[in-house]
This record gives sequence, C-alpha cells and structure tokens, in this order.
Amino acid sequence: MPYQSVERHEVAQQLANFQKGVLGRQQLLSVGWTPRMIHAQVAASRWQSLAAGAYLTHTGDPSIEAWWWVAHLLGGEHSYLSGSSALQAWGLHEPVLPVTVAGPWRRHFRSSRDELVIVRHRSPAPARSRGSLPPAALVEFGVIEASELILSPRAVIALVTDACQKGKTTAGKIARAMTSYKRLRHRRLLLELVAEIHDGANSVLEFDGVRDVLRAHDLPTGRGQVRERVNGSVVYRDREIPEYGVIIEFDGRRGHEDPASRLRDNRRDLLALESRRVTVRLGWADVHEDACRSAIQVARILRSRGWPNAPTPCSPLCPANRQDWATFVPL
Repeated sequence: MPYQSVERHEVAQQLANFQKGVLGRQQLLSVGWTPRMIHAQVAASRWQSLAAGAYLTHTGDPSIEAWWWVAHLLGGEHSYLSGSSALQAWGLHEPVLPVTVAGPWRRHFRSSRDELVIVRHRSPAPARSRGSLPPAALVEFGVIEASELILSPRAVIALVTDACQKGKTTAGKIARAMTSYKRLRHRRLLLELVAEIHDGANSVLEFDGVRDVLRAHDLPTGRGQVRERVNGSVVYRDREIPEYGVIIEFDGRRGHEDPASRLRDNRRDLLALESRRVTVRLGWADVHEDACRSAIQVARILRSRGWPNAPTPCSPLCPANRQDWATFVPL
C-alpha cells in the first residue's frame, strides 16, 4: 500500500532521528518520496545535500556521527566504518574527519567530498553497530586496518597497546584477526606485540624496555602486569622477576609526573623492600637512549640476588662486552 503524505514525513523523521539527521535518497524513494519532493526540500534550504544521495535534514553543521551515516549510506548495506574511523566509533580515539568507509569490491561508489575516504574490500571484516551508529569493523580489525596506514613502528605499538590497555580488545583477538589478511605491512611487529602484551606489556615504554633492555641482553623477563594486594588495595607491577625478587617499573610521563604520584611510587617501593624485593625504575631515556647501560645495571642487581649468568652483548659496541661489566659504571 502506498504511503500517505503524513506517513512519508513521519517515516523520514524517524529515520533521520536514528541516523543523526541524515537520510539516503534510496531510503526516501522506498517510502514514497519522489525526486521532486526531495529536490524541493533542498531548494528551500530545509535540507542540505552532503553527498550525492545523502541529505542532512537540518541547516546546522553536520556532526561526525552524521558523516559516518553519510559514508555508510553511500557504501550500501554491506559497507562499514573502517580503520581509524571504526576505532573512533568504538570510543578508542577522538572522532575526526575524514571518515573511512569500506564497501564491497564490486560495488561502484565514490565521493568527491574531502570528508569521505572510500576503500573496497574483497572479504569484509566482521562489523557491528554500536547504538544508533552505522556498522563499524570490530576493534581488532580496525586496529589492523589503521596500522596499515602508519609508517612509524612506535606509533603502531602505541595504537595496539592503547587498544588493549583500555580493554577495547585483546592480544588474542588481534592475533586471530591477523589470519584474515594475506599481507600486512607490520606483520612481524604485530606478532611481537601480541606476544608481549599476552605476557603483560601494556605500554610503548614497557614493550620497548622488555625488547631492548631485557631480551636484547638475554636477561630474565619475568611476568608483566603482576597483580597484588597492598593495604587492601589492588596494585599492578609492570614486570616482576619473582625468582630473584626484582620488580621493574617502566615510568613514562603518564601517571608518574606529579608529586602525589611520586609519593605513591616511593611508598610502593618501600613496601616491596619490606617483602625483600627491590624495585628498578626505568624511564624513557633509560630505555631509548641508554638501553645497554640499563641492562648492565639490571644484570648486576640480578647477579647480587642469585642470577648465575651474564648479560649478552647486543652489538660489538655494547658495554656488556667488557670483561669488567659487573663493576663497570657506564656514565
């Protein structure tokens, strides 16, 4: 039965309310609107044409969510927000333009708008809608797709560790999602990352510290993000080597820069000493500028607590090559 005039407007309004003020041309035609009726709304400046076949039903600036809907309507029912746009839709990053949408390979669609980036897929990533938002690739697939556009390995590490630290996905899910892609720019790095995150690393500094200070010099790596209860509160140790009573804390800026945080850290270190454990704190410079010096100092602490081995030099110039490494003080 054809829609009556009032019904046409009511259905359009309901759709617009759900789709952040956006309507698609095909949606309107399917409920009885004609091209002339649509043109009349735009000509009267009641609606705005954001792209060919997508309209904003008010005169204000479109929100980022409105652009998400425009992208999805252009891409069709099998399209989804991809890469960084998917991560924004899941609340991992602040929403920004342009919007990236992925659609079926055989579907011909394009846009001249700078706000929209359209990619095509042969095998779609699993996608799901969040609330009244268009479908978005699941976080683990969004992370992988976003990493393909990143050149800096450190930025990839930050992307992956941030997604896992915020509880948006897990290392296991990322590892499983990687099997869906034949080619990945950072496959080796991603595999290393998910392995370290599974072992407890949850920041760029911690990942780099385990890799460049501990593993690179064949030092014990222990366990990451060790949970323990202190005075009735739960605390997490970045890395603990329990067999030698050594705790390693990787102190980046966040969470350690103010006096209250430093006092908290000092108290936690003293409590560790009461249980006969020593805490080693490594900052950004210790890991990224003096990894070898830091490795020697950690090795000497481990040796003093029963570790029977010696650090392995990571290069011919590494101070661990010195015969007197156990007493050498690198400045």
